[in-house]
Amino acid sequence: MLERYSIRKAHFHWFKGSSYAVTRIVRNGYYVSVTPDVLYEPEIRELAVVFPLDRLMIETDGPWPFEGPFAGKQTEPGMVREVIREIALHRGLDEGEAAEAVSDNSKIFYGWNSDPIERCI
Repeated sequence: MLERYSIRKAHFHWFKGSSYAVTRIVRNGYYVSVTPDVLYEPEIRELAVVFPLDRLMIETDGPWPFEGPFAGKQTEPGMVREVIREIALHRGLDEGEAAEAVSDNSKIFYGWNSDPIERCI
């Protein structure tokens, strides 16, 4: 539908989808975000690795009962640190590079002037 109406800007919040959908999202220059489930869901980790870094954002999407290292914990914005660490690890980046990239993407997409990562940690 976005393609049909020539929508140029879209954010696929907490994206989980097929490789075909990923291809279309990339082709259209849209953004996706991943949540703390990147730490324990292989398909989300793979998305965080293969999706263009200049279109990747992160979120916590709370309140939501995450699993893995966050099982039994209340969702909170500070969890973005672990998400950044995981993205950096699997993309071969240092944490600062990963944090800067996802922060810049959020600022560009949403028109923010301040650093969204700094507001969370």
